[in-house]
Amino acid sequence: MIGQEKTCPNCEAVMVLRVEVDEPDGPCYECPICNYRTCAEVRVPDRARPRAGRQR
Repeated sequence: MIGQEKTCPNCEAVMVLRVEVDEPDGPCYECPICNYRTCAEVRVPDRARPRAGRQR
């Protein structure tokens, strides 16, 4: 999933996938041209994200 390219709906540029530690929505796409951001379409599967209290 990392390395996917996405086209910005505003300016048609190729958006950059940014993974930030303090981002509550997980990985976000950010457009380097117009700074448009979208987080809704990129999700990390629950099983790939460790949760406290669920480890056996």
